[in-house]
Amino acid sequence: MLPPKDDSNRDIDIPPFLQDLLARQIAAHPDQRCPCKPVRIEGQPEQPCQGGAFVFLGPHGAHIKDANYARRFFNPAADGRYAGPQGERSADGKPVLVVVDEVWPGEPVPTWPRAVPGESYERPVGRGYQPRPVVLGVNAASSKEKLVAFAVEEGLSRAVAEALTRQEILDRFVRPHRQADDGPLASWMPVKEWLTPHGMRHGHSTLLDGLGTPVRLRDDRIGHASPGMKRGDMRHRYTHIAKEWRTQLRKDLQQVWEQALAERAWFALHSPVAMLDDLLKPFREGRRDPIPPFSAVADVVDLVSAEA
Repeated sequence: MLPPKDDSNRDIDIPPFLQDLLARQIAAHPDQRCPCKPVRIEGQPEQPCQGGAFVFLGPHGAHIKDANYARRFFNPAADGRYAGPQGERSADGKPVLVVVDEVWPGEPVPTWPRAVPGESYERPVGRGYQPRPVVLGVNAASSKEKLVAFAVEEGLSRAVAEALTRQEILDRFVRPHRQADDGPLASWMPVKEWLTPHGMRHGHSTLLDGLGTPVRLRDDRIGHASPGMKRGDMRHRYTHIAKEWRTQLRKDLQQVWEQALAERAWFALHSPVAMLDDLLKPFREGRRDPIPPFSAVADVVDLVSAEA
């Protein structure tokens, strides 16, 4: 098996809350299958996808590509704004604009320029599909070659994309992004600015250390080999992962989740996000108590008033 960073598949331990969330996703999208056709390349150890059911796929039912996942999905969600034309993240990027008349957090649509504090702002003329918006980079006037490249970027195989007509590519990949004239608009708030997938690995490793997770199990989960734990070394040879460690880890992660959810309930018992609103139901019904997200035994400091 290859290291996890080299696209190796492996089993991991998931706590009950995550198992429940994944079960909800699967139930909401039953029989979600990719459009890949079975292909076998002789002599190649890693074969292409043979087609099958997946928990997560792209907006058009194809695989989300590693090459553009951060730029198109992760970074805009984390920052609440799009990156620049060269893919760089900046504090003055254009905001993520969505129509929220259906399902929260809304359907992304071509963005508008951001407002500048202290300057008057006029809404761009025409709420319809904008020529070559930042979100897409193609429109109905684009060449077949550019439309094919866009469809491939969206996850479609090049052979399938080239077999489609211009009209079919426009109908499937471009026109769904058109903005409704009467839909209410909103801008995404940042989830955590400048967050990266690799940064989340660092955060998770730190969390495991704080939970007291044995080093051997932590490295197995993260996919690292700490000094003295490499294959063939004595610690690696004589230290094995006990099933009780895995059971305890799932309990610890579940407790972290329960604590975070209780702290979220302290701020408000409802959420516009349907799934989170459902998770907050026990707090609304009094079956669970919210927890203040700070220490209740902290010292109270008397601040001197301005008048004094």
